[in-house]
Amino acid sequence: MMRTQPVNGRYRMTRADGPQDRPAPVDLDAERGCLGSILLDGKRLPEVAGIVGPDDFFVERHQRLFGHLAGMHAVGITPDLVLLLDRLRQSGDLAEIGGEAYLAELAKSVAVAGHAAKYAGIVKRKSQQRAIIAAAQQAMTRALDDEGEPAATVTTLGETLAERVIGRRQERFASELFTGKQLLGLDLSTDYLVYGVLAKGQPCVVGGRSKSLKTSIAIDLVLSLGSGTRFLGQFHAECVNCGFWSGESGAATIRETAKRVAEAKGVDLRNASVVWSFELPKLGELDQVAALGELIAERHLDVVVIDPLYLSLLSARTASGASNLFAMGATLAPLSALAQTTGCTPILLHHFRKNSAVDDDEPAGLAELSQAGIGEWARQWILLQRRSAYQHDGTHELYMRTGGSASHAGLWGVDVAEGVIPSRYWDVKVQPIANAREESRRAAEQRKAVALQRKEDEQRQRLHAAMRQFADGETAKTLRAASGLNINAFGRAVDVLIQRGEAEPCENQKRQKHDRKREN
Repeated sequence: MMRTQPVNGRYRMTRADGPQDRPAPVDLDAERGCLGSILLDGKRLPEVAGIVGPDDFFVERHQRLFGHLAGMHAVGITPDLVLLLDRLRQSGDLAEIGGEAYLAELAKSVAVAGHAAKYAGIVKRKSQQRAIIAAAQQAMTRALDDEGEPAATVTTLGETLAERVIGRRQERFASELFTGKQLLGLDLSTDYLVYGVLAKGQPCVVGGRSKSLKTSIAIDLVLSLGSGTRFLGQFHAECVNCGFWSGESGAATIRETAKRVAEAKGVDLRNASVVWSFELPKLGELDQVAALGELIAERHLDVVVIDPLYLSLLSARTASGASNLFAMGATLAPLSALAQTTGCTPILLHHFRKNSAVDDDEPAGLAELSQAGIGEWARQWILLQRRSAYQHDGTHELYMRTGGSASHAGLWGVDVAEGVIPSRYWDVKVQPIANAREESRRAAEQRKAVALQRKEDEQRQRLHAAMRQFADGETAKTLRAASGLNINAFGRAVDVLIQRGEAEPCENQKRQKHDRKREN
């Protein structure tokens, strides 16, 4: 601390023993425990990496060692001793951190790897304490040496504390600049996984209203990619590794649909390069996104499907931000980073807004996706909508709108026939939208004609039954009342019965009796 002493009637500051003479805050056992926990169980690295960085460690060799572990985490590698030793040897840092003996000592320093996050918390707290002391000492030195204005010293102190203690960094703007020649020389070509439909590495949304076959179409997509067969029997697909995470349909439904789709493609489901899971990751939780990244790296997945988004993205803590564009953007950002880090293509299945209007002449666009920010986040999309109401006969007439920032776009008519229990199958026809609309119009007219024919048959049966009640014939008025038909329906029905020879005009018996009475 500082003391004041009189000198010639004045006072000046003198140095004395104080806080600056005390040892720096550090917990070496926590640092060793943190690193040892990761060496025991590499899967602990994501949770530790979310708490501390290399600079938070006090011991230099601990900083180096965690720097290598963080580098492995950044590329989606779960560390083990063999991989870590190889990396340290290649970098020349193995001897600097104490060799294999020190790594073994660290691994033995902990009994339970599950305490890794607690150790990391202690390391972080000590690091923050050291940062506060260092910032205060710098400010004190500036004040003692009368460097600059006091307000500037306070500002510098605040910025230092913000960066080192609470993690808010104020960075200078930097941007790489390209000349026109350099811009023209950039390789900006688009690689397609499904030509003209799905670009590689760009986040995609498969959207639609309830029961618009989003899951079934997505299963066709991953099986096409996992086998190198055509998507929906129409679009050329590369052969890549895929993962399908489902949390809504259930394992039995997914398996049954996958079997039907694979059989239709002539693919053995056991040999398709697709892995399946029925436990959705929580995409709003950084540690679970990191764990998903590890799985992607371990299984070398090129495409990841999450079905549905609403069950995986939001939690009880983040659900209130579903309508906030900025909150949703922050929630989706780690998934974008995951795609960039691993090179995979994330595909999210998502619902349209429940109160969105149906326009059969203009299929829905991105604006119909529920929740804020989803349409803005997606770089490409596959949007599904029914062209006609479902008739509960196992056939589906759909619009499929595709597009993306790579300038690919299309609007297709997709007709899916899958039958009903117990005879279920998968048969798909894709055609240009003009053909599909004309076919839908003809089909609607056919359905209308069939319905009308059925109605008129029923009316004729009612009239025929009424006529049987009057063996000697009856007036049209009486027969209309007995059959419950209006005058138009009666006229059409009686004409057909006469044409078929099932009815004929006759004299009114009551009228004849009345006339004979008058003659007498």
